[in-house]
Amino acid sequence: MRQTVAPERIIVVDDGSTDRTSKVASGYPVEIVRNERPLGNKARVVNYVAPEIDTDLLVNLDADTILCDDYLERIKVPFADPKVAIAAGIVLTWNPKGIFQRARNIEYLFGQHLYRPIQNAWGSITVCPGCACVYRREVFVKAGGFPEGTIAEDMSYTLHAMVNGHKTVYVADAECYVVDPANAQQLKAQLWRWQDGYMACIRVFGKDILRRKHILALLLIASIWDTFSLPILVISPFLFEPSGVGAAKLAEYVAIAWLGSDVFITLPVVLYGARKRAISVWWALANFPLIWGIRGFNLFYATKALIWEFFLVPLGWKQSLGVWIKGH
Repeated sequence: MRQTVAPERIIVVDDGSTDRTSKVASGYPVEIVRNERPLGNKARVVNYVAPEIDTDLLVNLDADTILCDDYLERIKVPFADPKVAIAAGIVLTWNPKGIFQRARNIEYLFGQHLYRPIQNAWGSITVCPGCACVYRREVFVKAGGFPEGTIAEDMSYTLHAMVNGHKTVYVADAECYVVDPANAQQLKAQLWRWQDGYMACIRVFGKDILRRKHILALLLIASIWDTFSLPILVISPFLFEPSGVGAAKLAEYVAIAWLGSDVFITLPVVLYGARKRAISVWWALANFPLIWGIRGFNLFYATKALIWEFFLVPLGWKQSLGVWIKGH
């Protein structure tokens, strides 16, 4: 409501909720669409409403997303280029409390001040986060909306758009905030949805990406390596010892080198991001070690998702996730 560039329409979709969503929304100048029979996931909900939208751009917001007042003003700028189909801003944790939210905010500061700018410069953004993404409506509707083959509708549509020749853009000055998991149970629900959706998208679009988007393929491989690199490197000396130093000692060297990269690469990026986003560098420094704990959760669910999507689903033993479960 406080946007410096006001939206032409605001549509609240109540997908059969029981938390008074429609009643609360009715107190504001918005349009309300309520599904008495829930459609089950965000892709179906947005696809249900999108054909009725008549504006040039479509902004998809999660219910827990908080936009900075100038978000729409900044995020719409790239669409002056007719080839741009999707634009996304920077996502940070809203009022981070507890170890899980603070760790996630450190992850955001790192990823969105190193990985995302590199991806944007190379024209190969791996995912435009669906919490506050902007889509060119004509392209979106023509494509049939979000592909419904995975639970990660944002990544699925991002990859679909790029393999079909459209541009995706990261707008570093457009900021928004989300409510992240506050405890281990919520974190596990969110990570399982994220990781399964991520691996499912790679399985579905992998061949097209390898054929048409070589840099994007390289970045996706690098992101997977980033998740699995430490355990692979630590275990490898025990499998293939290349010298007489001893497997245990080599594994120790590898772990120290890997952690050293955090000190000399990850930490400076986090501190830079904190300063750029007006976050206390002392807060960032104090909470930086928390990322080592959350990486254990990331590794577990990434491993589970890789096995699930690349082995169990193709064999017909399991199905990709289909019901959208929020991480809090």
